[in-house]
Amino acid sequence: MPEGVVRGPKTMPSNKKQSVDAVVTYDNKTSKPSIMMERVQKQVVAKEKEALETSENIKKIKSRIPLPDLVEQEDGSQKISMLYLEKQSGIKDAQINILEQVIIPELKSNEDVRLIIQAYANSPDDSLNSDRRLALDRALEVREYILSKEIPSNRMDVRSLGSQTNVQPLDRVELYITQ
Repeated sequence: MPEGVVRGPKTMPSNKKQSVDAVVTYDNKTSKPSIMMERVQKQVVAKEKEALETSENIKKIKSRIPLPDLVEQEDGSQKISMLYLEKQSGIKDAQINILEQVIIPELKSNEDVRLIIQAYANSPDDSLNSDRRLALDRALEVREYILSKEIPSNRMDVRSLGSQTNVQPLDRVELYITQ
């Protein structure tokens, strides 16, 4: 017989379990919750109240942040730019504020308009096409956020241009609303 092969039954015999009668140790109807439970419930309520107040404060702060206006272009489209810090990827509060208060309402109010997302980036290093990759990451994050707000993908175009511009600042995403 080859080494490592074990002969024997294919299944192990099962042991019968003995039944155990359950004993009620806590009657929900007659006993009060423990002091510990009351304390935990109060902490949960306090945390929920604090979270609600914090979110309301954030909304107030966001509403006070000045928003850039849509700028009319020669071709009839409207443009707004979102600036990024160098090497920054990911959508931040400033960009979300612009999307929530300017772009998404415009797209929802008129189903005939389209959005062109044009992204630029300064090359964080000298590797080939790193500026285009960073710009594409930014453009796709903006697109994903807008998609999460139930705007159809067939109304958006994404363009990653990297550092193919002379206009400063290089790290930006331009949003064009067109007919």
